[in-house]
Amino acid sequence: MKVDLHIADNLGGRAWFLDAPSTDLRPHCHDELEFNLVTCGTARYLMGQRLYDLREGTLVWLFPQQQHVLLDQSADFQMWVAVFKPAIVHQFCSPETEAGMLQDPDPPGDFARIVSQPEMASLSSLCEELSPFAEEPELHRIGMAWLLRVAWRRWKASHMDSRFEAIHPAVEKAVRLLRQNHSIPLPELAARSGLSPSRLSRVFKADVGYAVSTFRNHCRIQTFLDLYGAGKRRTMLDCALESGFGSYEQFHRTFKRQLGCSPAEYRRRMVR
Repeated sequence: MKVDLHIADNLGGRAWFLDAPSTDLRPHCHDELEFNLVTCGTARYLMGQRLYDLREGTLVWLFPQQQHVLLDQSADFQMWVAVFKPAIVHQFCSPETEAGMLQDPDPPGDFARIVSQPEMASLSSLCEELSPFAEEPELHRIGMAWLLRVAWRRWKASHMDSRFEAIHPAVEKAVRLLRQNHSIPLPELAARSGLSPSRLSRVFKADVGYAVSTFRNHCRIQTFLDLYGAGKRRTMLDCALESGFGSYEQFHRTFKRQLGCSPAEYRRRMVR
């Protein structure tokens, strides 16, 4: 799924701090080049058949044609997210420079490395210092260009302890099928993925970090959030049933377990 980040061209990009685990399990991509800098906790990035284990100090680059989704985030997971508009990447990362490969929309290889504590603190400070300049486009653009080149140099100078691995092709197919149809039974899911149900369950949990049933419920919750929106046009029950839950009780129990609050409390927070 391609998303529009709604960033003005004259800003060059944007940086923000993610200080709580994300509940969005939709694979997505966007026109902007992106890097993430993990400052606390652990998680996994799933990109097609690539799986990155993220931990404190991980600096990972995500390219415009690479659909990605965060999985298995710890409760204390935090990271900086920075995205850069295509124009600024082309202007400051020309093919003649050592950052020229950042123009590639989907380069091969492993783009997650571990930076040192001082480098992580320095990059975090750069990201934080950009916030006051959001109302000054020219300064903000200059700052984003500086952040882009500095982050790439820090990544290039870091070691390769990225904990990258390829997921089983059957797991990648099962993930795709579950996103398309949350109610597909495990035997059918396994048959279409090319493994037995027991084998798929074991490999899925090992690769993704979730049991099949847990991932299925994640997808249902995300569908509910998309359908319900601000709650002005449809009831929670209607949206829960359409998302694949068998009853409101099952939906309420799953919602509270995964998001840490009741659906009603979540809606109140969103309204606020």
